[in-house]
Amino acid sequence: MEPDLVELFLDLPIAKDVWESTVQMYYDASDDSQIYELRCKATRITEGGHDIASYFAELKSVWLELDHRCSINMKCPDDVKIRQAEI
Repeated sequence: MEPDLVELFLDLPIAKDVWESTVQMYYDASDDSQIYELRCKATRITEGGHDIASYFAELKSVWLELDHRCSINMKCPDDVKIRQAEI
């Protein structure tokens, strides 16, 4: 937890209370903010001094998380066929 956020939860007696308070404060029942953060993270990832395999693994983990959070709205049978072909 970021040091400046600790003060918000300092008076809570147990970890469960901290967790419930955090969820209540930050969770909005949509994945929009998480998707935005993941997209930002994907654009910030660079190879830097890492080997290409580590770079790709980190990037792929972000892509998988994005795939998990982004819903796919299929509107007709052709959409279903296209999606099944991709899998």
